[in-house]
Amino acid sequence: MVSLGRGIYIQQGVHLGAQVEIGDNSSIHIAAVVNHECRLGRSVFVAPAACIAGCCEIGDGVFVGANATVLPRLRIGNWVTIGAGAVVTTNVPDYAVVVGSPARIVKFNKP
Repeated sequence: MVSLGRGIYIQQGVHLGAQVEIGDNSSIHIAAVVNHECRLGRSVFVAPAACIAGCCEIGDGVFVGANATVLPRLRIGNWVTIGAGAVVTTNVPDYAVVVGSPARIVKFNKP
């Protein structure tokens, strides 16, 4: 009940819940959790021990830092950077950099 894209990399100890979708060229590192019904875009990087709670939508090119937490039913835009240890409690717009607990936008990395 998991859909995996092409060229993905999943390390040991990763937990994927039911109906998770992972896009092409994404990587999920040791002890990370991607809970039920989450959809990860292309080229997403989930660092060690990060937790993405249920029913989240993660855009393309997102970086989720070590030990970061994304709470349920949130949308994380494209090319977002989530700092290590951040706790994301609200939707995050494209290109934002968020840090802290609760996470707050500190800048935008527009192309």
